[in-house]
Amino acid sequence: MSTCWGDKGLETTARAELLAGGPAPFGWGTHPYLCAPGGSADAWSLTLAADTVQLSEGERLLPSELVPVEGGAFDFRTPRSPRGAFIDHAFTGLKRDDAGLAHVEVLDAEGVGVRMSWGRELGWVQIHTADRPEPELDRTGLAVEPMTCPPGAFNSGTDVIRLEHGTPHEAAWVIQAVG
Repeated sequence: MSTCWGDKGLETTARAELLAGGPAPFGWGTHPYLCAPGGSADAWSLTLAADTVQLSEGERLLPSELVPVEGGAFDFRTPRSPRGAFIDHAFTGLKRDDAGLAHVEVLDAEGVGVRMSWGRELGWVQIHTADRPEPELDRTGLAVEPMTCPPGAFNSGTDVIRLEHGTPHEAAWVIQAVG
């Protein structure tokens, strides 16, 4: 993995390569927390252009059904606050720009915050509202976790990569300041 501060922001590229044997099932993601100035996630807007969400349930947050986001509590296709919503779900059906990038934005009321962007090799993104019992830590960031496959993929087979010897898999993402 390589990370550097570049013209676009904090740029990271991860590479996985099977060095012996094979093939092997493979899937992964990254786990940064994003935040904007001023308080907590309830004071920010979240933008995520995704059509569907895989819900999680129970204490272990096991993957559940895949449902459309339209009009529901997890519809962030237009900017809005996650206030009142506990989120720890995987989103897919990501809308991409002309360069093939998906984006998440976390902004304060003045439009200051961060944007995270990633390519087609990461077709899922887990969003978590960082709900904590300690008041000083509760909802102080949003986990934004681009992934190659959804939670439970090794059981379902959904979007699991078949990693072949000598054929590496790479993914990249950028986190940049906005405003």
